[in-house]
Amino acid sequence: MIDTTLIINFIRELFSLQTRLPLLFTSFYFWAFFALVFSGIALFGSKVLLRNTFLMFCGLFFYFKTSGFFVLVLIFAILLNYLCAKAITVARTERGGKVRLIIGLVVNILLLCY
Repeated sequence: MIDTTLIINFIRELFSLQTRLPLLFTSFYFWAFFALVFSGIALFGSKVLLRNTFLMFCGLFFYFKTSGFFVLVLIFAILLNYLCAKAITVARTERGGKVRLIIGLVVNILLLCY
């Protein structure tokens, strides 16, 4: 019989930030993660949307395991840039599009300063 507490502890450790064991390129866990991601890419094959979504979430997971909660800054930047792009496309004038672009650039530069 499989002990469910072992499985729960494994999953909890997998998805928690461990500053003493970051996911480094030289560790076994990185190469296991790389093999799983590569297998997932091969599994999705020609389904571009699924493959890209899978890669995005794997990238965010990797960033979380290496940089901690700075992944929230990355997610904020992704959402900000997406919303800025949407706002630029619906701008009625060229000037309105430029203003939205400049706002997006300023916020991104401020994020870099953080």
